[in-house]
Amino acid sequence: MPATGVHIDRADDLGPEFDTRADLCRITVLTEPDIRFLTHVNMRRRSLSIDRAESDETGRTSHLRIVRAVTDEMRALDRSLQHFRTGSLIRMVLQGAGGAFFANSIFLDEYVMASTTAGGDVDPSSPARVSHVDKAVSKLVDRIRELVGQPSLNPGGWFEIPPESEHADEVPAEAVHEEALHPDGGTALPSFRNAVARGSLQYAALFRGTDQLLEVDTFESNTVKQFLTRIPPQIRREFYREFGRLAERNVAELARVSAAATGAPLLRAVFDVEQGAIFYYRVGDDRHLIGMTLDQSAVAAADHHAAALAVDCR
Repeated sequence: MPATGVHIDRADDLGPEFDTRADLCRITVLTEPDIRFLTHVNMRRRSLSIDRAESDETGRTSHLRIVRAVTDEMRALDRSLQHFRTGSLIRMVLQGAGGAFFANSIFLDEYVMASTTAGGDVDPSSPARVSHVDKAVSKLVDRIRELVGQPSLNPGGWFEIPPESEHADEVPAEAVHEEALHPDGGTALPSFRNAVARGSLQYAALFRGTDQLLEVDTFESNTVKQFLTRIPPQIRREFYREFGRLAERNVAELARVSAAATGAPLLRAVFDVEQGAIFYYRVGDDRHLIGMTLDQSAVAAADHHAAALAVDCR
C-alpha cells in the first residue's frame, strides 16, 4: 500500500485481514496533518505504528514508551471507574502546554493511541486547541468498529455536536445543589453555579490538593434523576468527591508517563466513559477542577463549560 508522507511499522505476523484497519489508520494520519504519531494496540502489543516521515527514531521510541505506559494506566483506570456504573472507559485525553495524547478503546484490550503538538493562539488547556485531532481519532475508532458490525461507543456522537451548542435545558435554581466546603470556596460559587445551571455540566467541584473547596451539581433535577436510578444523588456525590481527592495523585502518574508528548504540567484530562465523561483541569499550582456529565450527547458542551470555568478560576 502506498505510504507517501508517512512512516509505517507493521507487526510481521499480521495477515491480510488487518489490511483494512491499517488503511483506515494510514488515511487518518494523511488527512489530519496535526497527528504526529498513531499506534494500534491489541492485547498490549503494538500492531501498527504510523508517523510523519520526517520523524526520527528517538521520537518513535518515545511515543511507543508512552503507548505501553498509557495502555496499563487506562486499563487500571477502567477498573477503578467501574463502581461509578457508567460503563467502560472508552476515551482518554491528556493535554499539556506542549501537545496532547489520545487513547481510545476499540474493543476490550484493543486501542488506538495518537499524539499531537498542535498549538494555536488559544489557552493551552482549551479543548479547541486539539479537538480536530481528538475528533479524527474518535472517528477512526468508529470506522474500525463498523468493520465488524459494531455500533459507535459514543452513541451521542459528541464529536458531531458543536461544543458551543447547549444540549440540555437550563436547570431551575431550586434544583441546583451547591455547597462551600471551605471558606476559600465561597467566592467561586457564583461562577460554578452559572456553569452548572446551563444543564450540560452536571457536577463541578474545586479542590486544593486533597481538600475540596466547593461543589455544585444538578443531581436533584428531574432530567438528571433519569440517570440516577441505580445510585442516589448523595452516593454519587461521594464518588466524585473521592475521585477529585485522588485526582492529583492519579493525574501525576499520567503526567509523568505522557510528558514527552504533552509537556509539563498536564493541564487537562478527559475520562470519557460510555455514559458521559469526567473532566480534570489544572487551575493553579495546587488547585484543580473536576467536572462531570452523565449525558453522552452533552460531553462536548460539558467540556466546553468546564474549560471556561477553569479560566475563571485562574
